[in-house]
Amino acid sequence: MILPAAVDAQDMSITDDKNASRINAEQIRNAYNVFTKSIIGGSIAAVLFVLLQWPVIDHRTLISWLIVIAIVYICRGVLVYLFLKKNPDDSECRRWEIYFIVSAFSAGIIWSLGVILLLPTNNFPYQATVAIVVIGLSAATTSTLSSSIKSFVAFVYPIMLTLIIMFLIEGTFITYVFSFGFIVMVIFLTTGIYSTYISNWQNIQLRLEAEENHEALSLAVIEANKANAAKSDFLAKMSHELRTPLHGILCYAQFGEATTDAVEAKRAKEYFTKIIRSGDRLLLILNDLLDYSKLEAGHMSIAPTIANPLTVIMDCVSEQQAVINDKQLTVDYDFSDVLPKISFDQSRIGQVIMNILGNAIRHSPVQGHIYITCQGAVSEDSNNDAIKISISDQGGGVPVNELDKIFTKFYQSSKQFIVGGTGLGLAICKEIVEAHNGKIWCKNNDEGAVFNILLPVDKSI
Repeated sequence: MILPAAVDAQDMSITDDKNASRINAEQIRNAYNVFTKSIIGGSIAAVLFVLLQWPVIDHRTLISWLIVIAIVYICRGVLVYLFLKKNPDDSECRRWEIYFIVSAFSAGIIWSLGVILLLPTNNFPYQATVAIVVIGLSAATTSTLSSSIKSFVAFVYPIMLTLIIMFLIEGTFITYVFSFGFIVMVIFLTTGIYSTYISNWQNIQLRLEAEENHEALSLAVIEANKANAAKSDFLAKMSHELRTPLHGILCYAQFGEATTDAVEAKRAKEYFTKIIRSGDRLLLILNDLLDYSKLEAGHMSIAPTIANPLTVIMDCVSEQQAVINDKQLTVDYDFSDVLPKISFDQSRIGQVIMNILGNAIRHSPVQGHIYITCQGAVSEDSNNDAIKISISDQGGGVPVNELDKIFTKFYQSSKQFIVGGTGLGLAICKEIVEAHNGKIWCKNNDEGAVFNILLPVDKSI
């Protein structure tokens, strides 16, 4: 006979699967879904049991037992109703499995009590009817309780063991034979329901895996479509971004060529100035593309040296001074008097500061203010000393839902926070800062956007 402990041990070998909890929850749902059939079948068996024993058993005993079994089945029906109404998730199904097992055990105990009370002494024909009803009821559970072996054991074993003991107590040859047959029957039923349980488990596992594969395939198709759309959008933007400065270069070069003899020196200088600006813009776009491709491929080298970040900041402001003057902007500084030593790639961090400062200049109103601070700080990730550089403007800020997205490659803000360009500038800044084990983020203040750069201090210096 396969005991419950043995079933549990085999059951545990199955639950090692990564989807075990989901499969178990599905098994429990299946058990509740066919629970109504079990209740109806058990109720019919109880009535038949009473009718068959009516001629030989005290009627009060029969009716009393029937009332008790009816109460048990009504309670089981309420349990089914509550489960179907609540529709618990996977994590809650384990608790409902316990309720299911308890209800099955309660019914099994009442049936075993019925075997004791309603099995007539020394009346084998009526004893055989009891045996037939009990065996039929137990056999029926192989379909209604196949989703829960523990419930099968809790229901069938008390009934069958009680019947076996009662027939052994009779002490006749025929009852001994029947007892042995019941033992074989229990082994046969348990083996059968376990095989059904394994089949159901594997079927559910295959179905869940198929659903996961289908979902993964659907997501892959969506991502592929997004990537294809992003590629098309990027190529369209790049075509425009590259064509605009190139068109300017060609036009002004043609003007200059056509008017070489007639144009005055001042006008010729304007043509060359505009050609240079268009060329610089084209070079900036190409540099962004080249830099990001190097970063993604891991080919961009970082050459850190011990340096003063204030020098790099002031150099960047100096390079942008002409544009700052054109917009009549005021740049205010708040630098700490004492800063810890820091090792960083001056060229790359300068590239980051230039990019952020350029955005601040473009989005600041005429005669606006830009604030640059550089203070000692504490790195949030490692609790180490760090230097925090902040650049804020009065440009109206970034939409809240885009504060993280603006660091994504090719991203263009709905507010056009980044005007023109490749959409790679801030993505490159993020890669460079993270290559220094630092952090870059953006937030809004009352007037505009604040970009923060956190660079950790190398304590080995």
